[in-house]
Amino acid sequence: MHGKVKKSDIYSFTFVMILLIGLIAFAPILFNIKLLNGIGYYNMEGSNVLDYPEGSVGIKTEVNIVHWQSDICLGTATFHAISSGNITVHGITYVKYSINADTAIYADVDESINPAAITWNKDFRISLFRNQEISCSGSGIINFSIDSLEQSGVIHFDISYIQPISVRDIFYIWDLPLIWISMFYFVFIIVVLSFVIKIFKSIKFDYTYTEEMRKQDEEFLNYVAQKKKN
Repeated sequence: MHGKVKKSDIYSFTFVMILLIGLIAFAPILFNIKLLNGIGYYNMEGSNVLDYPEGSVGIKTEVNIVHWQSDICLGTATFHAISSGNITVHGITYVKYSINADTAIYADVDESINPAAITWNKDFRISLFRNQEISCSGSGIINFSIDSLEQSGVIHFDISYIQPISVRDIFYIWDLPLIWISMFYFVFIIVVLSFVIKIFKSIKFDYTYTEEMRKQDEEFLNYVAQKKKN
């Protein structure tokens, strides 16, 4: 006949197993240092409008850059036609812009858009290094209507930011806090796993420790105690 397993051991084992599974499942997300620390993901945006008594119309410019390999990044420049008030926007019909990193030009676009698009984008590649100023400057033509009268306007835009880190170094900077957090996370998984093993051994012992074995141990301890008294 098998021994009785303590309920507290079963509850403890269940809890630490759930904790361990959760930690292991979350590990791929935590160890993605680029994603969680925002490294290798760079974005800039800005809106420029023309104001009228009836409202405003303009273009929202977004530039999204993602690290790809070595010092090369893949980017997308996106332009959205926007309006407010009693103005109906039909779309962007023309864009001319350049993507620059300091003095280097990585995109030089001059395109007509037919039919007019509410949202239009273009991909590019770019090399990024620490302290470079990345900019997107140019202009676009947008079509819209005011009181059913179709019009067009030229929107100028110029957005920029300073590159915080050379993308080729993103895996080798040891002062990033997330790297150390990841190391402590790994140690914590080992500690939790040791608890799982310890509780499992306790459950196994309780399960295999029969009433007969318990009585034999008690008799042996009583015998040893009597020997010491004599």
